Amino acid sequence: MIIFDVDGTMLNTEFIWQKAWEYVAEKNGIEKFGKLFNKAVGTTGDAVTALLNRELPDVPNRFDLLDEARIKGAELIPQYIQIMPGLCELLDCVDEMGIRKAVATTTSRINTEQRLAQVGILNRFEYLICGDEVSKRKPDPEIYNNVLKKMKIQPQNALVIEDTKYGVLAAYNAGIHVIMVPSINLPDHEDLDRCCAITSSLNDILYIIKD
Repeated sequence: MIIFDVDGTMLNTEFIWQKAWEYVAEKNGIEKFGKLFNKAVGTTGDAVTALLNRELPDVPNRFDLLDEARIKGAELIPQYIQIMPGLCELLDCVDEMGIRKAVATTTSRINTEQRLAQVGILNRFEYLICGDEVSKRKPDPEIYNNVLKKMKIQPQNALVIEDTKYGVLAAYNAGIHVIMVPSINLPDHEDLDRCCAITSSLNDILYIIKD
């Protein structure tokens, strides 16, 4: 079984959110806010709050900036959402090999279903679990443990595809092999230790699963 993350892995949404943060930063004349997205990507809401408090303590409207970025991102995503290069080819290959597929994302179900439907891949997965259906978010392994339980699959018989270190850590903590396809941030030494492979695109995974 292959378990796919969504944002930044299958869809270009992380890059759209990055543009939203940069837009708000420029609009308000607070350049540093835009640069903080790289530290915020893949984290929880509490972690983002702590990040803003730590990095922008002298900006009284820092949480207004965050709200603006959320509104701007929600506005941009329906217009610019796309699948990541190589996704359809990878899904086709996985189907031909008879490998089961699931989705595990920290995004809400309503947004996940809308976005996957918009790009035409919603019905290509046997099971979806979303951020509003778990009590702990990545890097906690709960979401991946739930997939294994639902699909009746042992960790050693699963593979996760992720784009952020927090997603990688969640899969690693669940005892599942993980391939990282970095989106916003480059992998670090911890990612190298935790991943069975790190690739530049989804296209590269075709050769891995065929071996």
